[in-house]
Amino acid sequence: MSNSLLNMSHMLVITFGICIMLSNLFNKVIFLKKKKKLYTNFIRAQLSNDELRLLFYNCLSKRGTKFKKFVEKYALLEDVSSLINEEHRDLYKKSAFGESV
Repeated sequence: MSNSLLNMSHMLVITFGICIMLSNLFNKVIFLKKKKKLYTNFIRAQLSNDELRLLFYNCLSKRGTKFKKFVEKYALLEDVSSLINEEHRDLYKKSAFGESV
């Protein structure tokens, strides 16, 4: 594997790890529903469309199943539904895409 690919892989592990830690925090701390949406919007805003697509498929893997529930609960894929194959979107609850579906 090339150095640039290893570096990219490492960065994605860090990015997804941060997302998972934040999701665990959100699930444990009692926020008003509006505040949770605001904070999850901050997470989504930090991710590029490519990272969100990778997140989409990562959550379908064995390792990502717990985070998939968070994605569906807080509409983390809200702005990328048009970037995902329509047949694949059916693998998620519509709530994952928020109002963009």
